[in-house]
Amino acid sequence: MTTPINYSINVPVSIQCLRVGSEQEKVLVIDNFMKNAEMLVNIAADKPFIPYHSLYPGIKLPAPVDYTRELLEFVVPIIEDHYQLPEKRVMQHAECLFSLVTRKENELHLFQRAPHRDSSYEYQFAILLYLCGQEHGGTAFYRHNLTDYEAITRSRSDAYDKAYFEDLQKNGEPAARYQIDTDRRYTKIAAINAQFNRLIIYRSCLLHAPFINLPKSIDPNPHTGRLTLNSFIAFFDA
Repeated sequence: MTTPINYSINVPVSIQCLRVGSEQEKVLVIDNFMKNAEMLVNIAADKPFIPYHSLYPGIKLPAPVDYTRELLEFVVPIIEDHYQLPEKRVMQHAECLFSLVTRKENELHLFQRAPHRDSSYEYQFAILLYLCGQEHGGTAFYRHNLTDYEAITRSRSDAYDKAYFEDLQKNGEPAARYQIDTDRRYTKIAAINAQFNRLIIYRSCLLHAPFINLPKSIDPNPHTGRLTLNSFIAFFDA
């Protein structure tokens, strides 16, 4: 008989609410999140990953359904408590995925060389659980220097995209490298360091990028690579 896997969350949790950048956007940080986070690494190591077809520079694997259920039940009330959501709302979530960085810098396509937003919808949230240590960097947040935008909301999306592409036409594409620090186009405004079993929550419209430890973090092995569990939740008007 198979022993049930424990996906329990360490409760009560201590939530650190950070305010980042000049726009003072909230980023929530919860350490020591799962009771048995090492088990998640072993699950990831036991199954084959497949390539992402998105902005993420690596490979993915669907998370266990029971983990996703536990996560949603726990984080939805936290998001409702910390962010101003529409009064009448319907919650939707994207697939929760194990993720590993595997693309070398010379393999990055254009949109993987700069900070990005996952969505311009103000009420979509990224939820990221680090299953790796500090040696793999973390997640950084940025300001776009031409527009001074840090959150690319729906009302800002067209202006940001216009400025971004006009700059590409005028000055050329950025070099094939991971965005780690400030450059001419973007100013690094905050960074959350990776820490094993640390969960972070932020609005998907914030400009962000993984900052990684080259070449250590480019590794397809879940036990030694930059393994994270990534999920998205959105709240729509009913």
